[in-house]
Amino acid sequence: MKVDFFGQSARDGNNRAANSSRLVNCYRVPVGGAETAYSVKSVLGQEQVADFDGVFARAFDRIGDLFYAVLDGALYSVTDAGVISNLGSVPDDEQTTISSNDGDVVVTANGEYWVWDGTTLAKKTPDAVLFPTVGSADFLRGFTLYAERDGVNLGWSDLLEAGTLPVLNYAASGVVARPDKIVRILTLRNMVWIFKQKSTEIWSFTGLSGANAFKPVNGGVIETGLKGFNLLCRVEEGAFFIGDDNVAYITEGGAIRPVSRGAEGPSYSIANETPKACFFYEDEGSKICVVTFENRPAWCFDLTTGEWHERSEALEGAWSAIATAKGASDWHSLHIGGKLHKMARTNTDADQPLRRRMISHSLGGDRLARVASFEVLGRTGHGAGKCWLRTSRDRGRTWSTEKWRDLGAVGEYETRLVWRSLGQFRAFTVEVACSEPQEVTFNASALVELA
Repeated sequence: MKVDFFGQSARDGNNRAANSSRLVNCYRVPVGGAETAYSVKSVLGQEQVADFDGVFARAFDRIGDLFYAVLDGALYSVTDAGVISNLGSVPDDEQTTISSNDGDVVVTANGEYWVWDGTTLAKKTPDAVLFPTVGSADFLRGFTLYAERDGVNLGWSDLLEAGTLPVLNYAASGVVARPDKIVRILTLRNMVWIFKQKSTEIWSFTGLSGANAFKPVNGGVIETGLKGFNLLCRVEEGAFFIGDDNVAYITEGGAIRPVSRGAEGPSYSIANETPKACFFYEDEGSKICVVTFENRPAWCFDLTTGEWHERSEALEGAWSAIATAKGASDWHSLHIGGKLHKMARTNTDADQPLRRRMISHSLGGDRLARVASFEVLGRTGHGAGKCWLRTSRDRGRTWSTEKWRDLGAVGEYETRLVWRSLGQFRAFTVEVACSEPQEVTFNASALVELA
């Protein structure tokens, strides 16, 4: 029988009897426009572009023709070719943002506000009473907006002057909404989203200048806050973030849509493990939102298909990326330890193999059944490649030894991979894995023969 065997990642870390499906370093894409036909393709690999030789990578963005990064208490610029320039010292802080304003680069870190004007890196001081410390900043319509750290005040610069912070250009959030503290701000289209501890406010640009440039949107209050400072990123047409209720959300206009409700997939990890950062990248039309963790593979949500997959380093290691940005043509990722990688179809993770794993849902029930054969279609054409299969009788808790198969000769673009006489099972689960340094695509469906 033909079975849609490999679906999105859905494994619940707290319930081993639940759906065993996992896609690690690979994800499903529709084939030929058919809604029920999918193939499984590799995630983008990574090749090193530059090494900042730093430990504490804090923030990363693309402004103009350069990347900017904050690591180990310094602001750097780097070209697409990997040429690094140290622009000066800033405080070292996990809560760091980079934004721009008419060519200026604004950094907030450790409660301070810094501006790089292309020549000089200088600390700027907002009103000490209203803004004893600054938590985050972003750019909108010629203004740099900044938020009080662990406070309620929102301020903004003069038009096209990131370093000029008039004392009258401010307003207090929470006047008509919850009085909880601001965690971080993000500008989306013509709106300012003020993510707070237990709620979110949306403000708009009025078209005026000075103290009247921004005001709250009527009805623009959402009863969901932000779980952590770095658990928020801009995506195409909106934002992806982790709410204070441990749910992953996408913004849609002036509303939010949950994308992780339910017991399966990332919900358990978000609530019970240690999420570290959110970021976004694209891969051949797929738009991928990522939440990384301290001690497990990242969870990745494909906006195009609405499905989750996982991204790891080594076999089950955490993805060490902390942020991404698109360069002249390719997406780049900055990693803990200071390495800058270009994301490309290299099928290697820098100097390590990219280990792609497909784990099926569990087939069967209370009765014993013998699996006479299992067949899946692989597409490569590169030759000299191999993959392996192993089976589980307990829904993925323990596994058999690997059974290897060749991926076909050079020019053989479709290879039927068949494993026979796999034994008796009540719950039949398979894992197919490949770490070849080449592109391999598998059908998400398989042929299973039960004797």
